Amino acid sequence: MLTLAGIAKRFGGIEALTGIDLAVPAGSLLGLIGPNGSGKTTLLNVVSGFTAPDAGEVRIGATEVTGWPPHRIARLGVGRTLQHPRVFSRLTVLDNIRGDSRLSAGEAEALLDRFGLSAQRGRLGDELTIGELRRLDLARAVARDPRLLLLDEPAGGLTPSETSAMADLLSREVLPGRTGILIEHKMDLIAALCPCVVVLDFGRRIAEGAPSEVLRRPEVVEAYFGTEGADA
Repeated sequence: MLTLAGIAKRFGGIEALTGIDLAVPAGSLLGLIGPNGSGKTTLLNVVSGFTAPDAGEVRIGATEVTGWPPHRIARLGVGRTLQHPRVFSRLTVLDNIRGDSRLSAGEAEALLDRFGLSAQRGRLGDELTIGELRRLDLARAVARDPRLLLLDEPAGGLTPSETSAMADLLSREVLPGRTGILIEHKMDLIAALCPCVVVLDFGRRIAEGAPSEVLRRPEVVEAYFGTEGADA
């Protein structure tokens, strides 16, 4: 479903991504982990067209999309959530869904019900809690029924109980029948949802495998907990 070959990206003198190769089979969910500043969000930005790579190739299915703008990539069936959810703050929750996806009123109402937002349907975007914003961001991402989902910390800022509910929502409403990449710092969520993870550190891929095995590797432990500022 998604293939990356030799992806590189620099911002000034900083190598945000260096020679990233990645293949995500159809129907699978890949966890993408690493310390802050390791290049995870930059990689999703390259895939979704928000950032053009300096080198390398991006393919969605059989189509090369390297350097395409976001709207063209979205039309191929790619949905995206953001690390910091962006919604229309002065529109109601219902209008956020309808305006973004052109759903009928009935379809929009059904989507809100599936994502636990029916009670908030008339509230404005800037009146929502972080948990409600996360669910609205997800609902908007799946409204066009994408085949590839790029999820950037959907449990960020959530309490343990909200995180558990998010895991259930992802398993029940978001992931079935889709291919995805999940960025998340909450390893319990990664372990519960992702059969395979890739670890980035300073823009380089340093490990890949099952979460329980990868998180024990010395290079991954050093990346997360090393004393030389690995979390910078």
